Amino acid sequence: MNKYIVKYDSRKSIFDDYQVIEGKNPKDALKKAFNKDYMRLTGEASRYATIILVKGDYDKQNNNIIYKGRYQLLCYGECK
Repeated sequence: MNKYIVKYDSRKSIFDDYQVIEGKNPKDALKKAFNKDYMRLTGEASRYATIILVKGDYDKQNNNIIYKGRYQLLCYGECK
């Protein structure tokens, strides 16, 4: 299982802690955590993302994000 950090969620306050979700891939992790379907947004459409993920882990004591693999922002929007 891979871990993903929710860096941005349009429904939450910016002062909330980062949320760590787990899944085989980002879509699976989002489905397990929020029980909704999401689609990947790339290019110009990524500015309308409701959730932005990064692969890695979150150290709550030191308030650090530990990235795994290459740093890549994964932008997702809700499917309608």
